[in-house]
Amino acid sequence: MKSNIKSIVEIKTLKSALMLLLLVIFNALFWNEMLGLNLFIFSNLLIGTFLLFHRKSFKYQTVRIAIGFTFVTGIMVLIHNSIISKIAHIVSFCLMLGFFQQGNLRLLSSAFWSSLVALVSIHHSFLEQINFIKAPATIPKSSIRKLRLLIIPLIAFSIFFMIFKIANPVFNKMTNNLGNQLFDILSNLFVDFSFLKILFLLLGAVIILVSLVKRETTLIVALWESMKTDVLRRELSRERRVMEMELLETQKDTTFKIMDLKQEYQTGILLIAMVNLLLLVVNGIDIQFLWLNFEVDEAGNLAELVHEGTYMLIISILLSMSILMYFFRKNLNFYLKNELLKKLAYVWIFQNTILVISVVIRTYYYIIEHGLAYKRIGVLLFLALTTYGLYSLFVKIKEHKSSFYLWRVNSWATYAMLVFMACINWDMLIVKYNIEKCKTVESKAKIDLGFMLSRSDQTLPILRENRQYFETDKRGISSYRNSPNVNTYGTYLDERIETYLQEQKKYSWASWNYADAKTVSLLEEK
Repeated sequence: MKSNIKSIVEIKTLKSALMLLLLVIFNALFWNEMLGLNLFIFSNLLIGTFLLFHRKSFKYQTVRIAIGFTFVTGIMVLIHNSIISKIAHIVSFCLMLGFFQQGNLRLLSSAFWSSLVALVSIHHSFLEQINFIKAPATIPKSSIRKLRLLIIPLIAFSIFFMIFKIANPVFNKMTNNLGNQLFDILSNLFVDFSFLKILFLLLGAVIILVSLVKRETTLIVALWESMKTDVLRRELSRERRVMEMELLETQKDTTFKIMDLKQEYQTGILLIAMVNLLLLVVNGIDIQFLWLNFEVDEAGNLAELVHEGTYMLIISILLSMSILMYFFRKNLNFYLKNELLKKLAYVWIFQNTILVISVVIRTYYYIIEHGLAYKRIGVLLFLALTTYGLYSLFVKIKEHKSSFYLWRVNSWATYAMLVFMACINWDMLIVKYNIEKCKTVESKAKIDLGFMLSRSDQTLPILRENRQYFETDKRGISSYRNSPNVNTYGTYLDERIETYLQEQKKYSWASWNYADAKTVSLLEEK
C-alpha cells in the first residue's frame, strides 16, 4: 500500500515539475510570436509527455490515427503556415486529447465532448494534481533518503564543472552564454506582467493541465457508444414476432403495429418513386444542357446558374440522404417484401450521384470563366464528401448498417478531408491559376483582382512578379482607401510588401516556418 502511495506521489511530483517546465517553454515559444515552429514543437512535447504517463492509450487505433493527423497538420503549419493548416492542427489536437482521455471512443463528436469535459473540469484536475501534499508522513523520509543519494554526485559534478570552466575558456564562454539565456527566459516569464500576460499564462496552464492529466469523466458517452453498433439489430418483442408470423401466414394486416410498418413501406415506395421520376427529368436536362451541349454565351447568367442552382441542388442531395436515412433507420430494413423499396433507393442514390456530377460541371465552367475562389473550391471538396456520404448510405441499406455507422464513417471522412485541406496552400493555388487567366484581356476583366491581392502574405512574391496586371487597374480600389497613398492595386501591393517585411523582423526563431522564410527571401531579392 505504501509503495503504491509513494509511486503515485512520485508521478504527481514529476508531473508538477513538467508542468512548470512546459509553462516556461510555452511562454518562451509563444509570447509576442506568431504560430509556426513553436506550435509544432509544443504540441509534440505535449504528445510525448502524455504518452510518457499514459502509454496504454497508444494501443487504441483512434489515438494513433489522431496522433498521425496531428503530426501531419503540424508539418503543414511549418510548410504552408496557412490559416486552414493552423485550424486543422488545433482541431486535430483537440480530437487527439479527447481520444487520449477516453481511448475506446469511436465518434469524433464523442472525442470533442471528452475534450470539453476535461476542459470544464480543469479545476478538479488541478486539485487532483496537488492533492499529493496530503500524503502520509512516511513519504518525506523516502524523499530525504533519495536526496542523500544525490548529494555526493552533485558535489562531484559541481567541482568538475568549476575545474572545466577555469581550464577551458571556450567551455567557460559557452556555459556563461547558456546561463544568461536561461536567466533571460526565466526573467521574461515575469517581465511585463500585465493582465494580458496573466491571461496568456493561464491559457498555457490550462492547455498543459488538460493535456497531461487524464480524467475519464466521459463514462456516460463511452457507455452510450458501447450500446451502439455498426450493424442494425431488429427491434422486435415476442408479441411483435407473433404478429408478424400471423401476417406472413394470412397476408392480412391483423395488427395496428404491423399496419404501421406496411404503411411506412408503402409511403416510402410512393415518395421515392415520385422523386426518382422528378430527378430523372432534372438529370436528363442537365445531361443534355450541361454535359453534352453547354455553351457559355448561351447559358445566360452563369453566376446565377452556379450560385443559386448549386446551393439548391446540394440541399436537394442532403434532403434525399436524410429521407433515405429515415426510412431505413430500423425495422423496415428487415421487412420481407422490401426489395422494391431497396431498388428504388439504389436508383435514387445513383441519380443523386449524377446530380453531384452536374454540380461539379457547373462549378468547373464557373472556374473556367471567373477563376478560383474559396467558395468554388469549397463546393468541390464538399461534393467529394457528399459522394462518399452517398456511397456509405448505399452500404448502410445493402448491409443493414446503423445510423451510428453513418455518423462514424462520415465524421472520420470529414476529419481526413480537413487534414487534406491543410496539405495544400490554397492561396498560392488560387493566385497562380488566376494570374494565368489574367494573361488574356478578356479573362482579366472577369477576375477579381482585389480578391487576389487580399490572399495570404506567402503570395506576395508572385503578385509582385506579375504586378503589371495590377499596376493601372482601379476596379474596387475604394475598399483600400484607408491609406492615402493607395490609388491603384499596384501601390496597395507595395504597401502590403513593406508592412509584411517590417512585421517579420519582430519575430524570433520560434515563429519560423518555411513559407514565410521563403517569402522574405524572395521579397528581399533585388
